[in-house]
Amino acid sequence: MEINNDVRLNTEYPRIKELRNRRRNILVDSCGARCIICGYDKTKTAFVFHHIDATKKEFTLSSDFLIKWEKIVIEAKKCILICRNCHAEVHDGFFNKKQMNDFYKKMKWDEQLLNQGDKNNEIRKKVTANCKVCEKSFIKVRRNQKYCSNKCSKYSQRKVKRRPSKEKLLKSLEISNYTQVAKKYGVSDSCIRKWIGIKNNSS
Repeated sequence: MEINNDVRLNTEYPRIKELRNRRRNILVDSCGARCIICGYDKTKTAFVFHHIDATKKEFTLSSDFLIKWEKIVIEAKKCILICRNCHAEVHDGFFNKKQMNDFYKKMKWDEQLLNQGDKNNEIRKKVTANCKVCEKSFIKVRRNQKYCSNKCSKYSQRKVKRRPSKEKLLKSLEISNYTQVAKKYGVSDSCIRKWIGIKNNSS
């Protein structure tokens, strides 16, 4: 049985979340993994990328880590890396514009790490398996994935896995009727008509 292997199942959410976290961590590491205001450096999850000039902000980094890597880097360089406590103080007006610009000037980026970032994000553990329907080898995108494509997945749900050919059905109908042929394969009369290619106009 030949089945197209081009259509792949949708990636599950945990995999997307993992990619987002890896990209975020690379950005944090590339600018020192330390709050530029208070020096906090205990956990990366406490950091925020704050835009110095809100008018130049094109998107929010925290929610758009899945777009093109070059765009992410450009947007990140409009920001300062600060902890959540300092971020709250910034929005409450604890620092004036000159102080914020001074913080921005102190930002140092590891260009080598940034250049390697996109390649690093593509390094994933590839797990292969054989499709339960067409038996072709494929790379799993879900832990419990059994089929290489949506087409194979739908095929596996058929009540009759090996359908008879159109020619065989027509020969059977020459000596029998739709009801008897349908009973032989455990399906309905309409199903036999569908297999042959006859539209059911009874409705």
